[in-house]
Amino acid sequence: MNIFTWRQAAFFVLLSALVVVGCKDEETPPVITASDFEVTVDENLPAGTELGSLTVATDKGTLTLSIQSQSVTGAINVDATSGKLSVGDAAKFDYETNPVLTAVVLAQNEGVEKTINVKVNLQKVIWEGANLTFTKDNNADWTIATVQDKITDKVILTRQNKGPIYNYQWWQNNFSSDATYNDLYDDFWNDTRSEREFTREGGTIGIRWAILDNTGASTDTWDKFELYGTLGDPAHFYSLHNIASILTQLESGVNVTGVPDNFSIEMEGGEVNENAGTNMPLLVGKKLGVWLVEEDIYFTLTFTKWGADGDNGISYTRSTKD
Repeated sequence: MNIFTWRQAAFFVLLSALVVVGCKDEETPPVITASDFEVTVDENLPAGTELGSLTVATDKGTLTLSIQSQSVTGAINVDATSGKLSVGDAAKFDYETNPVLTAVVLAQNEGVEKTINVKVNLQKVIWEGANLTFTKDNNADWTIATVQDKITDKVILTRQNKGPIYNYQWWQNNFSSDATYNDLYDDFWNDTRSEREFTREGGTIGIRWAILDNTGASTDTWDKFELYGTLGDPAHFYSLHNIASILTQLESGVNVTGVPDNFSIEMEGGEVNENAGTNMPLLVGKKLGVWLVEEDIYFTLTFTKWGADGDNGISYTRSTKD
């Protein structure tokens, strides 16, 4: 005959309690905690660039993350396990088209779901790093790398032994050869000497320039000038021909009120001067903005030398990326 002792009873009660607790634990759903995500980044980032990581966790089990929706399809990717956010379609990271990109990320764990709001603010690419000094000495061979300022893979500035500063790389990319003097003359002055077919842009094809402030002014006319540029805003960025023409007029005491095209400026009173004169040495000392149009990059540049009267040297300082 079996006797149910108090020890057996106590063990049975304890075992029953553990089973009940275990069952309750199995029945308790996981808890997901998360924070919304916001970041500001430069536009035109390459596909795959990491934007940051989501702050998301669970008290048990494994999380699975996915994009539930987004304002621009394919713009943002999320890693299903790590929560890292990255650029999807690089073309969508364009400030003019999509200054703000948003997405909703869905976190899932054993039937429990939580949504996380993602916001990516785009900003213009403005280089504000330490200044770099570039010098091309008189009669130096502009075709060698040491006499060129390689700004990006698409933009290399230099100057031939006569003529204006120009984007050496543009001519290599489009004609597989260097520009001739006639090419550069035509581009700057809208002339027809060149045998090549290309659109005349007023100098430095693919690059626009702005006067940022009245640095270097020597006349009162500058006080009335209203066409100053701002880095990150394409308004009041013009051809180099126009910038040189504007400076020439301002320094001679004539105000400029408008820029109809790449080769004309409008004077106070409404007179339009086509192919206005350019006193290039007046560029020296003026604080200029530079806009690389295709890559949408802005930086500052100040000429410290513009050689003339037989001297084809140039020198300037410009801001850099870092």
